[in-house]
Amino acid sequence: MIGLVLPRGHTFGWGVCGKYLTRELARHAPVVLFTEPFTAEQIGDELDYRFLKAVSVAPGDYLGSDQGRLPHPVLQALTDHHLAPMLPGVRGTRTVGYTFFEHSLLATHDVEQARRACDVIVAGSSWCCEVLRQHGVDNTCTILQGIDETIFNMHANDKRYFDDHFVIFSGGKFELRKGQDLVIKAFQIFHERHKDVLLVNAWFNHWSFSMQTMAASPHIICQLGTGEYCTAMNALLAANGIDLSRVITLPPKANIAMAH
Repeated sequence: MIGLVLPRGHTFGWGVCGKYLTRELARHAPVVLFTEPFTAEQIGDELDYRFLKAVSVAPGDYLGSDQGRLPHPVLQALTDHHLAPMLPGVRGTRTVGYTFFEHSLLATHDVEQARRACDVIVAGSSWCCEVLRQHGVDNTCTILQGIDETIFNMHANDKRYFDDHFVIFSGGKFELRKGQDLVIKAFQIFHERHKDVLLVNAWFNHWSFSMQTMAASPHIICQLGTGEYCTAMNALLAANGIDLSRVITLPPKANIAMAH
């Protein structure tokens, strides 16, 4: 048995990661996913929903009142740059923390908390792993997520739409570290020179505080309006000299739909 404390969802990276990790680990050992109740709409796929439902329990139902060391290994998400365990105090015979974060400076208190909570901390990128090592965390390594080749298959790449356009796709949540400001600036210049280019962007970001980091960009005017996401993003693109007839701004979409 492996205990899993992971996010689940289909329109944000952590949720997709949690869903895949649960599914893949279940191929090797029995798993139990500690999570609050969820709906099929939150998972985005009926089969994934049924699978996750079958291996999920509410934390209180399984752990009871004495949260503590469980009689099996535990894989626990350490959320954001605070490295905070999703279920503080829950440990297993061996406790592995899994983390992604976006800050190069980590608070000493947060690092020590994570070090005490976990036997090893797995980073989702080599950059995160290096930052952890710079902060004195030696029990860390990198494990990359990879891709689902049943969805993102380079051999099934026939163009279905816009055969008469040069299409540029840009994804990732809208924030300074992802570099969409560079995409906007480059596309603004490129689309003035070439009339057949089209920008398809999937930049939806659940977290407004990280979107606001784009205000530090020296390359674009970053005036993020309120209201409906696509309208606000198109207004930002227009403010930076981009012809909106040559842009498709996608709303939040399930990961499984992105390949289309």
